[in-house]
Amino acid sequence: MQAYSDPAVVPVIFRCFPGGEVLAVFPSLPGSHDWLRDCCSYQHVGQHGSCSLDYAQFTQPATPDEYADLKGELERIGYRLEVVKRRTSPHNAARLAEVSAT
Repeated sequence: MQAYSDPAVVPVIFRCFPGGEVLAVFPSLPGSHDWLRDCCSYQHVGQHGSCSLDYAQFTQPATPDEYADLKGELERIGYRLEVVKRRTSPHNAARLAEVSAT
């Protein structure tokens, strides 16, 4: 079973900006009502916000060592995470379903 079918588990993609700041991208959660262009994200500074789906153009994959602190922070605030490498069609469908339900 895919974790994103379990509403208690949230898929997350960890990415690094050139300066080293780590970004957690939640590909199945909308960042706004524009589910085609953005999703939810989280950073140490600023915390939750919208993230353009073009994030991969401006970031690189984060290593487990690079994202360990941010992953720990997210788990401390209640997230159950499944670390994934890329956004998939089921993630897009979940984002659309969430927007449609509001």
